[in-house]
Amino acid sequence: MKDIETVVSDNIKKLMNEYEVNQVELSKIAGVSESTVGKWVLKKSAPRMGSIQKISDHFGIPKSYILDESKEVVVPASTTYGYIPVGVAAGLPEHVDSIMEQEVQQIHIPDVVMGKYASQQDIYFMKINGNSMNNVMPNGSLIAIKPTNLANLQDDDVVVYSDDYEYSTKRFINDTKNERFIFRPDSSDRSYSEHHIPYSNAANLKIHGKVVLHIVETD
Repeated sequence: MKDIETVVSDNIKKLMNEYEVNQVELSKIAGVSESTVGKWVLKKSAPRMGSIQKISDHFGIPKSYILDESKEVVVPASTTYGYIPVGVAAGLPEHVDSIMEQEVQQIHIPDVVMGKYASQQDIYFMKINGNSMNNVMPNGSLIAIKPTNLANLQDDDVVVYSDDYEYSTKRFINDTKNERFIFRPDSSDRSYSEHHIPYSNAANLKIHGKVVLHIVETD
């Protein structure tokens, strides 16, 4: 039976190879120094559980892929997507200078989690902040956003939108009778209200995309 340092070293090297990440990139994912990752690879030490959790969360794999001894580490098929490290408001619209000017990072999501949206490279991820959509996606959920034209949206689609650089996530309704767009919360908290934008005042309205999937992060 191998010692824990050897098991972790073997599994870490296989993961780095499968996901094509180097020690510098893995150190950022795990929240440790590059030299610490080097010690893992060289079997000089084993990672703490906090670092293992960060690695497993990032790659969407169970901790057993890092900790368990086996003849072969089977890594589930995954796709790399863009991740924008800015929380989009699910409450009051949030002022953000420009979401797309933020540094776009990379995140690996297993294809089995993405389902029919797997490998669609136009999809990107953000986190949701707030509770105005907590009936469908809790605060802190990771959301997958697919760029979608206004003409292709249907009523009750969940969208990320901005109105004069105020970003939010709500259900979309095109109220043609009253010539306005309605952005409606879906929350257990009745204090959240709808956001109405008349067609005549929609010059600054931008639909950044439709939320096609959300992932609830657990402790």
